[in-house]
Amino acid sequence: VNDPEYKKWNEKRIDRILADYMLREGFSNTAEQLASESEIGALSDIELFTQARAIEQALRGNNLQGHRLGANSCTEALKWCNENKSNLRKINSTLEFNLRVQEFIELCRANKKEEAIDYSKKHFKTYLDNSKKDSQQGSVRRHDSLKVKSRSDPLLSQFLQMMGTLAFPPDTTCPPYK
Repeated sequence: VNDPEYKKWNEKRIDRILADYMLREGFSNTAEQLASESEIGALSDIELFTQARAIEQALRGNNLQGHRLGANSCTEALKWCNENKSNLRKINSTLEFNLRVQEFIELCRANKKEEAIDYSKKHFKTYLDNSKKDSQQGSVRRHDSLKVKSRSDPLLSQFLQMMGTLAFPPDTTCPPYK
């Protein structure tokens, strides 16, 4: 088609595809330059990808330039979860829960068990409240109740396994807690 409007539209479309590809592959500076030169900044997700990359790098323990910062950190991801809490609730996301589990596990790996217990009390309160209600009904029944609940509630099952990490040293050879 020789229509100049179509050619212009098609060029912008290709530039958007290229910019998105570059963003996905981590070439954010090049993608920003392309978006600027092609005037497609409003059509691209540069800010979103930059934010996602910063979160990914923090989870890996690096800064945006790829330099090792030390321990892996869920802080950026948890901050993002807090900013997007309502959207995450709408889709029943377990991202925040999983990040909290990871932070708990990292505390256990560092042999900071008291901090891990405090962390669990602060961030997993709903699960602790459920087990407190069950414990008031007797220890045998509590165990049975948690067993039944853990089958029907995958988060509770994961929480119980997570709490099991407290019983093992960081260098354990026990498969679920390595």
